[in-house]
Amino acid sequence: MSPGELAPPQEHLRADARANRERVIAAARTVMAKSGLGVDMRDVAQEAGVGVATVYRTYKTREVMIEAVINDLIDDLTGLIDRAHRITDSRLAIENLLAGTWEMAERHGDIVDALQRGPEQAGAGEHRTRLQARAGALLQRALADGVIRADCPLPYVMANLSSLFTLYLAVRGQIGPEAAAEACAEGFRRAVLTPKSP
Repeated sequence: MSPGELAPPQEHLRADARANRERVIAAARTVMAKSGLGVDMRDVAQEAGVGVATVYRTYKTREVMIEAVINDLIDDLTGLIDRAHRITDSRLAIENLLAGTWEMAERHGDIVDALQRGPEQAGAGEHRTRLQARAGALLQRALADGVIRADCPLPYVMANLSSLFTLYLAVRGQIGPEAAAEACAEGFRRAVLTPKSP
């Protein structure tokens, strides 16, 4: 830096760091979707358009980076379930949950697939249990309100809901995202939900 050159403001440096972090985490999701949990930091740097040193400044190790991607997924799923919980009408809450499922699949579907192919990550079971309990409480409320059929045990409903994620990803490339979302949602409605009142 020349004597007359001013150093950039601290706010600018923080903004650059935030932008780099967002680029790196987005790149990590993309690379992990292709290569699974054996992701290479150099590939992430290339995908993000930054130097390898920037990736390591953002995430000290590959394990920390993978954990950040998983936490991003968990945060999104938690937010989706919590938003549905805040809707007092149980049928609308379930419809909101269904609509969010396709958004989650578009954003995180390949990562979920990579996680399923790879070894169990530390803390994954705890996250899964917590999410299932929160989703289960929402479904239990819908059952009590007569929105879910009385002859559908909650474990079946949970498994049906979880399977929509995989089913949507399997057919969206053949029939398009909108048609895939509607077909999956309608299948769930017919299998699990009571008919709407006239």
